[in-house]
Amino acid sequence: MRTALAVVLAFITVAAAGEEIVPQKFVCRYPLPGPPPPPLCLTPATVWDKPSCDDEQFDAALIESMESGDRSAIELLQRRYAAAATHEERITIAAALLGQLRDDGAIWKDLSAWAEHAVEFHLDPDTAAKKLGAYCEQHGCQPDVYDRLSWQALGAISADRRARPLLLRALTAIDTDVVYEGIGGLAAQHDETSLPEIEKALQRLPEAASMLALALVDFQSDAADKIAMKYLADDDREEYAEARQPPGGGTGSVR
Repeated sequence: MRTALAVVLAFITVAAAGEEIVPQKFVCRYPLPGPPPPPLCLTPATVWDKPSCDDEQFDAALIESMESGDRSAIELLQRRYAAAATHEERITIAAALLGQLRDDGAIWKDLSAWAEHAVEFHLDPDTAAKKLGAYCEQHGCQPDVYDRLSWQALGAISADRRARPLLLRALTAIDTDVVYEGIGGLAAQHDETSLPEIEKALQRLPEAASMLALALVDFQSDAADKIAMKYLADDDREEYAEARQPPGGGTGSVR
């Protein structure tokens, strides 16, 4: 009975797949390839390598505990920040500790130095690779790794009011990714005094103005909406209006 049932099920499976049924022959199906194996967890050989998996997991657990209100995790993270074997681990921990300490000046200085390079190296896309390459040739780093870490640091500090001068500098860039990051950071700070500078950036980059104006939604303010409506393309207005919906639904103020 079981053998007969297995034959019927095999018949149904093959028929459902739309394949020709070959009588009196066994149809061999190779298994579909599975997901690729996870990356090897290697011990970092240099400060530019990725952290070990053990370090990443332990740091993540401590950060989660800290964010859940466990103050003892802060002290442990500070120790791990000081002893971090790689730049990536150090930046990750610094980003989590920013704003959590009574005096985070040293951490701010560390992160902001990286973040400044994310902006300065990319002000002009035509010279970015040359600047980044020259810096890494002097400091023994891989340009793509250094670039990724500097952007990670920029994202970490963008919501901090101390980043305002750097974000205003970002608004002057030709690289639209840098400008977008500047707008997003100032929006996260709800710094409406920066809106005139943001509008200057939109005027200076007309081809990207609609895309950049979408970042204004994070201000969640009528003043930002008014500027955005001047530059949003028709197909971006709906996206902006949906993102501008007040918490819990209802009707926003975007027209």
